[in-house]
Amino acid sequence: MGIHPRERVGFIGDALDCYWAHLAGVKIAAEIPTEGAFVFWTSSPEEQDRILKVFTKSGANVVVTNLSVPSVVSASWQRIGTTDHSMHPLLSVAQDGSESK
Repeated sequence: MGIHPRERVGFIGDALDCYWAHLAGVKIAAEIPTEGAFVFWTSSPEEQDRILKVFTKSGANVVVTNLSVPSVVSASWQRIGTTDHSMHPLLSVAQDGSESK
């Protein structure tokens, strides 16, 4: 799905279920633990975008979750195969702070 070894990813959910990061050879750069996920999912779209930009600034190219993605935001999240995980691609942040795809 476009995630390569040595890439940095963001994560939302139960960190005990992060064996996949080791298997994929990626590093979790930033995370929202399960306890904070409800706040993220119920935040306004603007607040979610702001938080996703923090993930991007940490060097993450995608955010992965092992939690159920609410239907109101599911269009921007892709299910990963037949797993319970989903991912959201992030815009990259250039050196000057501008964003690109």
